[in-house]
Amino acid sequence: MKELLILALSLVLRSISVAEQPLELLVVAERGSSAVSRPADVLPVTYLSCDAGLIEAGDPVAGEMPPTATDFRANLQASLAAQGYQPVSESGTPSILLTCHWGSLRRSSYRQSPSWEIDPNLRARLELVATPSQAGMIENHFLREKFGAQLNKNYPAPAILSLELINILNRANDDRYFVIVTAYDYSAITRQETKLLWRVRLSARDSHASMKTALPTMLRGGQAFFGTQEADTKTISVPVVFDFPPASPAATPGISGRAEEVFVRDLLRREYREYSGERIDRSTAERSGAGPG
Repeated sequence: MKELLILALSLVLRSISVAEQPLELLVVAERGSSAVSRPADVLPVTYLSCDAGLIEAGDPVAGEMPPTATDFRANLQASLAAQGYQPVSESGTPSILLTCHWGSLRRSSYRQSPSWEIDPNLRARLELVATPSQAGMIENHFLREKFGAQLNKNYPAPAILSLELINILNRANDDRYFVIVTAYDYSAITRQETKLLWRVRLSARDSHASMKTALPTMLRGGQAFFGTQEADTKTISVPVVFDFPPASPAATPGISGRAEEVFVRDLLRREYREYSGERIDRSTAERSGAGPG
């Protein structure tokens, strides 16, 4: 009996200790080739958002506690509003299309690619924690090591990884929670084109908090990076959030019923395969209706 009490007390103390630890948030922020006006500069910036739903990629882990889609969207909308982004009206035309993917990404024991390609799970993990140039160099390094060739001619193929790239590779091997928010020019979407304006990848090790608290914490801690360009990755310490905004009583407008719906759903599927590292399309975009953010 005494041993059980000691064990229970130690578990309580451990949970308190973990809860008090700040979240180490990793940020990768990039812009497209076009000039982007942030809401602080030009108001308003209206958006139409498509939440592709929860992703649980890589080897499964039992007991995961994700937030509900409704709660996640409420947190996303609050973070966007804090930066001056407002949802478009039901009949309005937005300035940007926002896509959002969120969940967990872990190493996969199942190899999905031929031996002459880098595994898509590894590629997804690299792109989550590295800038495009850093991820490209690491990928080229592995291909050069095996085949004397490089996949992406835009980046070098180092024979030996630098200490910086080794640290990035180590980060990519962590099990991580993530949120990826991407903004596209909506006028290009109406022409069946994708014109990237900006993309922010937020992630944190899954040992720092439950998914239910980590994702809102990441959104609040990383919201200042929406629409920005960072030459390197950023790591910031963020207090864990427990006071979540209430779910919006009325859903914000989604893509359903608009002329661009089929094109956007295809875009969500392609993003899902890229971000999850899964060749088999298990995207929840169709099941969730690519709902509003």
